[in-house]
Amino acid sequence: MAHYLVKSNGKEFDIVVKKSGDSFCVVVDGREQTVQFSSSGKSKSVMLVDCCSHEISINSNGYDNSRLVTVGGIEVELEIDNFRLAQLKKAAGNSNSQAASKKIKAPMPGLVLEVKVSSGEKVESGQTILVIEAMKMENAIKSSAAVVVKNVAVSKGQSVEKGDLLIEFE
Repeated sequence: MAHYLVKSNGKEFDIVVKKSGDSFCVVVDGREQTVQFSSSGKSKSVMLVDCCSHEISINSNGYDNSRLVTVGGIEVELEIDNFRLAQLKKAAGNSNSQAASKKIKAPMPGLVLEVKVSSGEKVESGQTILVIEAMKMENAIKSSAAVVVKNVAVSKGQSVEKGDLLIEFE
């Protein structure tokens, strides 16, 4: 059994996942559903939820617990935490929604296609701050909180390696 706290668009969801034979029993805020997965690629799967089929793609930015999930062409940004850890963070006043990372590092090697912010600029949570091309795919890197840009360490056309500093926040 796995227990998660998932945040999306300012809402929190209590999710419990239990393996049940060749499928999963997923309980979302007390509502139980049967889910089956079959992989159709590196980050793509087909998900069967209570007999309804959905193509799903899950992508990580590589530097925090956020995921960009695409279901039926609709993109949703999720923040996924272990439930107990999330509760401890809340109790300590240290939840992810209160403190953004001060640095964004390259989640993968690639080429910087666009830099959409500059030093001193205020950015909003979820705002695209730069775009990296990796393996012929464009990857939008977004801010995880409302912050002020301290330093932009890359420029358009620059190659980056995984872990290279991209942007620092104040």
